[in-house]
This record gives sequence, structure tokens and C-alpha cells, in this order.
Amino acid sequence: MLTRSFNAPRSLVWRAWTEPELVKRWNDVRPPGWTFPVCEIDLRVDGHYHYVQCNDDLSFQWGVSGTYLDVAPPTRLHYTEQFDKSPSADHTHVTVTFTECSGQTTIAVYLDFASSAVRHGPHWYRKVGESYDMLAELLSTLE
Repeated sequence: MLTRSFNAPRSLVWRAWTEPELVKRWNDVRPPGWTFPVCEIDLRVDGHYHYVQCNDDLSFQWGVSGTYLDVAPPTRLHYTEQFDKSPSADHTHVTVTFTECSGQTTIAVYLDFASSAVRHGPHWYRKVGESYDMLAELLSTLE
């Protein structure tokens, strides 16, 4: 489980997590010379999302996509996640809860990996702290 608290109301953290134009501003830990051209979110049960990042000469790209299984604004999301170039057809199940107390919102991200190969693969989870730092910075500009 990954947790992080933000100095922002839950409704604002929810928006930053679910609106494509905001997601692109914080979920964007990549080397210089890379872009985030695709950020599609169909936020409903059975809706899909797809993110793609690529380097400037388009010689390499990576993407992640999945399906929303439960959408309960602004308290909970449950979705699948699979990296586009993953050799496995296994999906990780992700549940994110948003809890507000005294103007602070804590997110808890539960990851249910389909296998140890998926768990130990080259995932974004290794850079999640940097992404959450960028999210905190973004939230401070949105209030």
C-alpha cells in the first residue's frame, strides 16, 4: 500500500487524479526530451483510460491502460492496470481511497499484483514519490 497526505480538500485531489489535463501535469515523471501526448480518461464503470509517454524522436514510447471497475466520487476508485509492452496479459488491480480530515486529504493506493513477475517488473511505482511531490505542487496552485 502507498499512502500520502496532501494539504488540499478531497474534491481537489479527486479532480487532479481524474481530469486528463491535470493528470498530465503531475503524473509526468520522465526524462527531459519526453512528452505525454495521450492521456485519455473515460471515468465511469467499464470506462477505459490510456496514457502514453514518448521521447521526442518517437523511437521509444511506453503506455499504460486499464478499465474502471468502480468509480465512487470523491472517495474511491478501483481499476485495472497493464503496461502496453508487458509480456504478461496479467492486470494489476488498483484501489485508491481519498480520505479528508481538517482540510488534508490522504490517498491510499492498494496494489493487487497478478503475479510476482508483474510486481517486480519495470513499473512507475519506483518513481511514485516524485509524482506525488509534483501532485502536491500542482494542488498548491489550484486552490
